[in-house]
Order: sequence, then C-alpha cells, then structure tokens
Amino acid sequence: ENAISYDIWKERITKRLIIEKVIALELENKITITREDILKYYSENDITGNTASEPFDESKQINQKMIQKIRRKKAEEEYQPWITRIKNEVTIDINKDLWEKLATP
Repeated sequence: ENAISYDIWKERITKRLIIEKVIALELENKITITREDILKYYSENDITGNTASEPFDESKQINQKMIQKIRRKKAEEEYQPWITRIKNEVTIDINKDLWEKLATP
C-alpha cells in the first residue's frame, strides 16, 4: 500500500540528486571552514576533551568527516538566506498554454 512505481521512484530520486548537486555547487562548496569552526565543533562534541579555552593542537588529525559535518551545518544555516536571495533575484514566467497542455492527459 505504500509502494510506489519504479518510474515515480526514479523521477523523485533524479530530482533529489539534482537539487543536492545544485546546493553543493552553489552553497556548500563556497563555505569556508575556519579554525574557530573546528574549535567550536571540538568543544560542542567533546571529541578529545578540548574546550574552546584550551589551545588547539593543530598536529591532531582533522577528520574529513568532521569537516563535512561542519560544512553541512553551515550550509543548513545559510540555506534559507540563500534561497530567499534566489527568489528575489530570479523571475519565473510560466507559459500557461504549455502548462495546460502538459497538465491534461
């Protein structure tokens, strides 16, 4: 009863992957991870017992997965302002005649 057809699944996954790729290209890849971001992550997640007041040992390996998590969190914080800017900058015109042709079987 909750099953969907392969075609619908394929269409949805394709849209989702395109959206994720656009977000990665336009938002995530432009985010800079600072030393302060890493310190904050260590402090909030109690990874090594470091706190923001303790000196950061740069010789410790900075885990790539940690960087991805920081980047993802910053992207989530920036998403709403980013999408609002896009909505304000882009005008979308819909061809109503073509829309009606596509909407009717």
